[in-house]
Amino acid sequence: MSDGQLGESERRFLRAIAEQVPAERVLEVHLFPPLRQGRAETGAAVVATMSDGPRADSVIVYAAHYRHAIKGTDRGAWAVEVTIEADAPLDTVGAVVRGVQRRFGETADALRLEGDAFRALVGQPAAT
Repeated sequence: MSDGQLGESERRFLRAIAEQVPAERVLEVHLFPPLRQGRAETGAAVVATMSDGPRADSVIVYAAHYRHAIKGTDRGAWAVEVTIEADAPLDTVGAVVRGVQRRFGETADALRLEGDAFRALVGQPAAT
């Protein structure tokens, strides 16, 4: 999956993340392909942002999930959850991505977006 192949749900998800995470601080986003199960589509992402902490190599790692009802009486319902998972060295992001991949049972790789690519997709100015 490339950023040119993103569907409307993924783009909406990225915009929802930008509403909860300071987009100007995003270093990278790992966006997993959406899963359709029954009446719903779900998706996940791991987001790494610059930390305000004392360590220069530290990042804040967020986990984000969405659920979009695509059929049934609740069709159109949309929910997004973004939570802080860690304040850790940048190389920890890879371990978090692999953990999410295992939990989702997903063999496909996540799409990795650099901070500027994420900001461009959500309509935020590039970092300076």
